[in-house]
Amino acid sequence: MEIIKSTNQSGVSKINDTLKIKYSLSVKDDKVKSFTGQIVKEDNIVGFCNANANGVMGFSLNEEHGLTNEEMTATIQQFASDTINTFGG
Repeated sequence: MEIIKSTNQSGVSKINDTLKIKYSLSVKDDKVKSFTGQIVKEDNIVGFCNANANGVMGFSLNEEHGLTNEEMTATIQQFASDTINTFGG
């Protein structure tokens, strides 16, 4: 049996005082392979996002997410920036 070393790490991107993305990252051979994020506003999960090294990205908000248009835009921009910074452009 070959044992493959992989670990999970976490990270947070703060968008404003009440809004952030909490990430769980899958790391193998010191490289991030994928991550999933919980979009959190005032301690409530209002959506999810994910990305992987193959270029697949996903983003969704709950039906009653409660974000303003500005918060939605800022969250999408932060997620895109985090993805580019993690995997390159």
